[in-house]
Amino acid sequence: MSNVNDGKVKPRKDASWTLWLLAIMVIIVVAFAAFLYVYSTDDMHYDITPAGQFTRIDITQKWTTGVGANNLWNMTIVFGTWSRSLAPMDIKMIISPQTGAELNFSFDGKPSSPVTKMVGPAGFTATYHDLNYNSNQVNNGDYINITGLPSGTSFHIYVLYLPTGDRCSMVTEGIPTTPP
Repeated sequence: MSNVNDGKVKPRKDASWTLWLLAIMVIIVVAFAAFLYVYSTDDMHYDITPAGQFTRIDITQKWTTGVGANNLWNMTIVFGTWSRSLAPMDIKMIISPQTGAELNFSFDGKPSSPVTKMVGPAGFTATYHDLNYNSNQVNNGDYINITGLPSGTSFHIYVLYLPTGDRCSMVTEGIPTTPP
């Protein structure tokens, strides 16, 4: 079988499959490159629950005086570093006492100032202090001050990542307890 006819080179009839094979290979490579681009871009990882830490949890007494005065406590939770960027409105703080109902604190929107009151149960207040307000991120050193906690109670502290509904992995030492 000759490819030369009257001095002209003619393609072989059975060579057209190579063009199809080449086109399919190009499509596969482009699709794989697009896949890698999407999953290598950090901003695209909204479905991954971040991990973080608290650098400090302080408990101080809230003094009350007068008739019916009771000793309530304040808890200050200081955030450390996170595995990725995290906006304040992406989290919900869950303070779970040994007995009684959970205390859930969250934001009703983007914090409007460096010191923002969080939405929570009646009788308790939580205030978020953002040390770098313009970044709209939970930063190392930002803290939440919770007031109205009862005496003699141990608490578990959880951070819920709202986009996925999962609990964040936190590196925390011990379980904070209010004195009796």
